[in-house]
Amino acid sequence: MDSKLATILKSQFQAVQNTVLEPAESQLQMYRELVAQNRDQFAGIDFDLRQETIDGYRKKQKEAGTQPKYHFISAIHSLYYVEDHTDSIGYLYDCLEEGGILLIIVISDVSGFWRLLDHFPYLQDNVMCCVCTQHIRDGCSAYGITFESTHQASRLDITNCFNPKSEEGKLIVDFLSHTVDLRGTAPPELHQEFLDFIGGKECSEKQEDGTILFNIDWDALIAQKQAKKA
Repeated sequence: MDSKLATILKSQFQAVQNTVLEPAESQLQMYRELVAQNRDQFAGIDFDLRQETIDGYRKKQKEAGTQPKYHFISAIHSLYYVEDHTDSIGYLYDCLEEGGILLIIVISDVSGFWRLLDHFPYLQDNVMCCVCTQHIRDGCSAYGITFESTHQASRLDITNCFNPKSEEGKLIVDFLSHTVDLRGTAPPELHQEFLDFIGGKECSEKQEDGTILFNIDWDALIAQKQAKKA
């Protein structure tokens, strides 16, 4: 998704400086390989791929006494992993040039995914916090940031989660629970409660053929930095 955004920007400008913050080295390596294999597609884009979090990047900039400025900043499903999402929204907005655009994408507050996280907060680790669209709206309001939003319906087939022999289903459960091997490590009653909840009406839709579709709707909030008044 990030690389597609970079190419779209490049189609509008002669050159693009693309700074990417990603704490997972494996994801950065995939990005490097993608760029290397598609050099023509990414011509004119200068990639600065950094293995660090936004909080770590911010701390380094503060210690150096610098304030980076960008024309476009995207935080796509990433504000779950900051120390303070409201404070981070203010920081990202401050990093925009006048007229710059901030794009934030998070799970919707009407999605089954949000209801799941809200129902099982103790399954979350110390890295991820429960954040949905309403939290981002409140964060923007706290700084007086005006924004537009758009809702995107999305569904995930979780039918195999209910097949104890399915490896795919096991991995989907691990992803949704943010837990490694929930099936093998959680008490049986907790694992069953988890399955019952994700398969229930609050989170999913059951099709006539038995397929179970999990609601992972998300919202995009777009803010443009206004010019300072004279």
